[in-house]
Amino acid sequence: MTPAQVHCAAEAHAHDFDRWLTTLFAPESRRGHVHALVAFNLELARIADQVSQPLLGQMRLQWWREALEGIGEGRPRKHPVVLALAEAKASCELPAAALLDMIDARELDVAGGPPETLADLAFYGERTAGSLNELTARVLGVTERSGLARARRLGGAVALLGLLRSHHYHAARGRVFLPRELIEAQGLSADRLRQEDHASALAGMARLVATEAGARLQDRERADPRLLPVLLQGRLARLYLRRLAAADYDLTDRRLVPSGPRRQLALLAGWLTRRP
Repeated sequence: MTPAQVHCAAEAHAHDFDRWLTTLFAPESRRGHVHALVAFNLELARIADQVSQPLLGQMRLQWWREALEGIGEGRPRKHPVVLALAEAKASCELPAAALLDMIDARELDVAGGPPETLADLAFYGERTAGSLNELTARVLGVTERSGLARARRLGGAVALLGLLRSHHYHAARGRVFLPRELIEAQGLSADRLRQEDHASALAGMARLVATEAGARLQDRERADPRLLPVLLQGRLARLYLRRLAAADYDLTDRRLVPSGPRRQLALLAGWLTRRP
């Protein structure tokens, strides 16, 4: 791997362990490009934590838009993730529109307000983790529309479950991703949800979001072997979904996060059976 790819692999391992695990099932020749995409997603996801005002977040998002322009013009910025992304884009012909969509979707993060509806939240998930999955599928050589759509849909489910598990982390930083329509149906506001403990109402909302995620995990048919490293995320998503249900959707329950070995076994089972 190039120095830029080594940096991205370390970022993925340290900050997105689940996705890093799935990259182990990708061909070695493609793995560095997948790590570049994961690191790119991490850079975008952490912007809201790094700024104190929405305007500063907007400026950082614009920096990444200009970085993509630089890649397209053959003059990538001297940033390890940008350099690795340029290598991936050149090798795999990744569409700039999908990369740009990942940036634009993060406008919700820096704005700080919740999405209006559950459909809006699902759309956000497809533009972030879904776009990441679609691009990863392309790196792995998948170009068929059905395979790309399947990867994108799964990414949406992964995003929904990830946002549930990280609800308290985000709320402590002033951000709520639960849809406004669900919050108001509980007689609450986003501000109250940030500042107060409403465990019962929160569990009810989590159940609805988890149900939406579960609907996106129904497809367990055998897939194009090239796509399997992406679709193995479904194994982990179903594991998290079962943990949520067992905890009665209590987002503070420590059992929500299975151990590393348990996650590895789930992925290995999926790989051996060739079923996501």
